[in-house]
Amino acid sequence: MNSTKAGPSTSRIAIEPHGFISGQEISDAATGQPLCNRYLGVPYAQPPIGPRRWALPQPLPAGFSYSSQSCYDSFAPQCLQPKYRHQYSIDPPEPPRESEDCLYLNIWTPCGDPPEGGWPIWFQIHGGWLQTGDANQSPLKDLAHLIAPRDRAGMGLQCVVVFPAYRLNVFGFLGSDALDKEAGKGNFGFFDQRLALEWVHSHARSLGGNPSSITVSGLSAGAQSAHAQVLYEFSRAQQDESYRPLIRRCLLRSGTAMLPPKSLEETRPQLEELARCLDIEKQTASDRLQTMRAVPAEKLVAAIDKLKMHTFRSVDDGGPAEGGFVSSSWAEDMRSGAFSRWCKKQGIAFMIGECANEDQLYRLINPPNPTPSFGESLQLELHNYYPLRTTEALLRAYADALPANTNKDSDAWATTFGRITSDAQVFAAERLLIRYLIRPDEGGLTQDDVLHYRLERRAGFLDEVMPRETGVYHGACEAVFLYMEEAILAQEQVGEAAAKTTARKDLSSFEEFCAPFLEWVRGRDQASVAKQWLTGSTGDTESVRTTAAGGASGRMRILRADGRVEVARDPLEESKDSLISALEKAIFA
Repeated sequence: MNSTKAGPSTSRIAIEPHGFISGQEISDAATGQPLCNRYLGVPYAQPPIGPRRWALPQPLPAGFSYSSQSCYDSFAPQCLQPKYRHQYSIDPPEPPRESEDCLYLNIWTPCGDPPEGGWPIWFQIHGGWLQTGDANQSPLKDLAHLIAPRDRAGMGLQCVVVFPAYRLNVFGFLGSDALDKEAGKGNFGFFDQRLALEWVHSHARSLGGNPSSITVSGLSAGAQSAHAQVLYEFSRAQQDESYRPLIRRCLLRSGTAMLPPKSLEETRPQLEELARCLDIEKQTASDRLQTMRAVPAEKLVAAIDKLKMHTFRSVDDGGPAEGGFVSSSWAEDMRSGAFSRWCKKQGIAFMIGECANEDQLYRLINPPNPTPSFGESLQLELHNYYPLRTTEALLRAYADALPANTNKDSDAWATTFGRITSDAQVFAAERLLIRYLIRPDEGGLTQDDVLHYRLERRAGFLDEVMPRETGVYHGACEAVFLYMEEAILAQEQVGEAAAKTTARKDLSSFEEFCAPFLEWVRGRDQASVAKQWLTGSTGDTESVRTTAAGGASGRMRILRADGRVEVARDPLEESKDSLISALEKAIFA
């Protein structure tokens, strides 16, 4: 049951020089009070089809007019994508439409006049391994109550929220040195995100937003993307001292861009395998790409499931210095402290965190299989994510944790796969990043600039999506940061008495935990937010307590399983220390 309803077309927004967009007013279904405005399926680039497949995204042409569409009230198609199969269903009841033509925005804005300077802007990049996902393409994931003011039963975020759709899998992350340099060598999905961010920055005032107060955020691959967007701005600044970043704050939920990209040379076997699958392996590399541009998009997606190297990831395309996006120097830039010092100089702050049971989802997606053996399959699946040298270094680090029986007990191998990937993607990676970021003695970021969190409480309504035994799995954070108010209100309306009690407890805990987060996204002074985050000494968080073990560093804000909010020393700091060192060696192998 949805607790909101969409009304008729609302006031128009001028998007110069392309006319106007009209959206819908979203109101509370029970009270009728307006909560926010919503604009769906707003194009920000030319369709990446035909000759624009595997090419940099192109801005809308000068003659394009938004006014040709009466109302932007329907979700546009998401990028075509493979379907991951496992025993649990986490898909919406009515999956969104899919198309290669997918470069659209979904936008939510507060009702009423913006404050002086404009509303802060939250640019939210969806996750999905860079292979799947959507830009909030479902009425079940509406953000109305998150944005709405407190006096209208909302969370009171009061900011402009933008979800960009971008190219995924083979469309967004096929990398090849056979591609024209001018058209890009890969990382097209990252370039899509960048063009969308530039669109938002350019039209911020029209949306009622503040172009100088942009938070870029993401979950999983969305977090990797958000981190990559800040690193891209860092690289641009190294090339041009006059360059000024668009991003002021970066929220990384269960992901980073710490792991190195593959080289273009290492992606060649993947392109050759795809060519064999399409029966064009005898063509030259350049001819193959020309032929592939004419292959129906649905046929390309169908081929992904047949590939051993089925995951298309970011590649080292030389970075901005060579007209690309991702640079192999990023890891060293972070380790040396150069990135931290630049962020401090630019006033860029971070919020980084995790779910307690990240491995419970990772173990379900592409786990090892017994053909030809679990051990070989484990290496192959890890190599789908990482360069071979990184994969081999990770396997050496986990050698003692591998199941003893090499070709039996699939559950044990899935568990091992989940542990390795959750550590490499989240637990070890984020802690290594935090070590690289907090460099106060070197002119870099301080503890106040890098806020750390951990979620140990599972929202009750997630039982309808994933079994309770999966705990606070990878992605469960969305229930806290994005959808809690909407989902909990719906549960209170239709749930049993016990469910309603759980819903009220969830809402109370999540609101207490998120109070400083909301202030952070709103652009409140960083020192004040950090004080509230780390001590709970202001606002609605007076009940937050700092444990005796909590020191000046290594503290994080933790939402405990019973709903208490604590500020305590990182519980994984010591247990993950050797893995952090192993990951660092793997990155620089």
